[in-house]
Amino acid sequence: MATPSLAMIPSAIADAKVFSVLPNNGDGDFTFNRDSSATRVGQNGLIQTVGYFGSELVTNGDFATDSDWTKGAGWTIGSGVASSDGTQAATSALYQDCGIVLGKQYQVVYDVTSYTAGSVRTYLGGTSTGSVSRSATGTYTQQFSALGNQWVTLEADANFIGSIDNVSVKEVTGDQPRLNYDISNGVVQSCPSLLLEPASTNLITYSEAFASWSKINLTSADNFGISPDGTKNAAKLTEGSGTSTQYRCSIGVSSASAIHTFSCYVKRISGTRTAYVDLGIITGFFNFDTKSIYSATGTASFEDAGNGWYRIRLSHITAATAAAYVGFGNGNTETYTSTGGAEILFWGMQIEALSYATSYIPTSGASQTRAAESCLKTGLTNYIGQTEGTLFCEISGESLQENSRYMSISVFNDPNKRLTIYQSGSVTRLINAYCSAGATFNLQYNPPSGRLKIALGYKSGDYVLYVNGVNAATSTESAVVACSDLGLGVNEYLGTANPPSVGYSQVLLYNTRLTNAQLQTLTTL
Repeated sequence: MATPSLAMIPSAIADAKVFSVLPNNGDGDFTFNRDSSATRVGQNGLIQTVGYFGSELVTNGDFATDSDWTKGAGWTIGSGVASSDGTQAATSALYQDCGIVLGKQYQVVYDVTSYTAGSVRTYLGGTSTGSVSRSATGTYTQQFSALGNQWVTLEADANFIGSIDNVSVKEVTGDQPRLNYDISNGVVQSCPSLLLEPASTNLITYSEAFASWSKINLTSADNFGISPDGTKNAAKLTEGSGTSTQYRCSIGVSSASAIHTFSCYVKRISGTRTAYVDLGIITGFFNFDTKSIYSATGTASFEDAGNGWYRIRLSHITAATAAAYVGFGNGNTETYTSTGGAEILFWGMQIEALSYATSYIPTSGASQTRAAESCLKTGLTNYIGQTEGTLFCEISGESLQENSRYMSISVFNDPNKRLTIYQSGSVTRLINAYCSAGATFNLQYNPPSGRLKIALGYKSGDYVLYVNGVNAATSTESAVVACSDLGLGVNEYLGTANPPSVGYSQVLLYNTRLTNAQLQTLTTL
C-alpha cells in the first residue's frame, strides 16, 4: 500500500496545535481552536480539566507575608497560611482585588489545611453565586464565570476553624487540544484519541453539590467521596424512610421543548437500591447488581467509568420547563416503602440540549458552555491529490451532531471546491460523502454503531466510499475537486466549527486513489 502524504495519529499537542506524524517538517500540523476549557479522560482514567490559563492574578497567594489581603473577623495571616480561629460571629471574608472582570472565566485553586470545624468557600466578583462550601482538608479547584468585577473572596462560615494556603486565580483562555483516553468496561485504553465536540451547555447549575437541590425523604452530604476526577467532591445521598413515597432530590432547569440528554455519575456505597434519575418525562433506573439500566420511555444507556463509577445517560423530548431528579429506586420504581439507610454517591449531573451526552461540563451556580472545537490546516496543495486521492479517518464516539464534518478537503470558504465526509441525522447516524465541483453528488451509508474506519477514494469517473471494510457507495461522477486545505470538524463552506463529537484515532491523506482492495484492507476493523 502507498505511503500516506499526511498522517495525524494523536500523540503530540501544543497550545492551539495538533502535530502530524507525516510530513514531519511541520507542514501538516493542524491549528486547533476551542474558546473555553473542557474536560477529558486522562491516561490515569480520571476526568481532567484542560485549557490554557493566563498569568497568576493573586498576589501573595502563599501568605508569605501579612499583606495584600483584607481580613475579616477571626482571620489572621502567619506561618505561611491564612487561618480562621472560629471567633467570627457570622460569615467572615478574606479577600483581595485581583482584577476579576465580569463575564470572563477563571480557575480558582486553594488548599484547606488544619481543618477542625465549619466550612469555607470561594467566590469571584463580590457575589457568592456559584460558590461551593468545603468542609474537609484538601486541594480544591473550581471554575467560575465571573458575575462581578475585582474580588476573589474566601468566606468562612460562623463555625470555620482551619487554614487556607496556595490561593491561585487564573483566567481560562482555552485552545488546548484534548487527547482523550477511552474507558471500556472500566479499563482505560492504552492509546488516546483527539476529541472534537460541538458546543454544548450544562443546564444544571449545581453539577456536584446538592445543597441547592430540593429534597424529599433523603439527606445529602457534599464533598463526601472521591469522584471520577480524583478529588473529594462527590456528594452522598442517604435514603430516608417512609411509606409509599419517593426518595429523591430535584433542581429546576430552564429549557425548551426539545430533545435533551441527562447524564450523571453514580457509585453505590451501601444498600441494594437502584440509582434513580429522571428528566421530568423519562425515568431511568440503574441496577448496580445486574449492571443494567431500565427506562420505559426515551433512550437510556450507561458506561462503566472505572473504580465503581457508572455514567448514566437518558435522552428524550422534554417539556418547556424541565427538572432534573436523582435519588433511589426499588428495582424499576421510585415509589416504595423503606426503612432507610441506603447510600449512593452522585457526581457530574448534566443536562444538554442534544440527543446524546458529551464530555462533562462542571457548574457551580450557573450554567456553563463548552465551545465548539475544530482542527484546520491550510496550504496543503502539495499533499492533497489534485486529480485523484484518498481520505481516511478512524473515529469512535456518539457522532450524532446534525451535518457535522468528520473530514473535508477544500479551498476554504469556496462552496464549489470541497469534498466532505460528514454526519447527517441527529438521531440515526448517517455517513455522507459530498462533492461539489460544478456538478455535485452525494454518497450515503448507514453504518453500525461503535468504532468506524471511513475511506473515500476519488478520481474522475471513480468515486467510492468504504466503511468498516464494506463498499458502501460508488459514483461515476467525472468532476474532480482540486483542493488546498484540510479540516476536521470544520464546516468548510461557512468557515465555522461543526465537529461530530467523536475521537479521532487516525487521519490519513493519500495523493492517489487507493484500489478497492486496498480500501477494504485499510478500513477493516
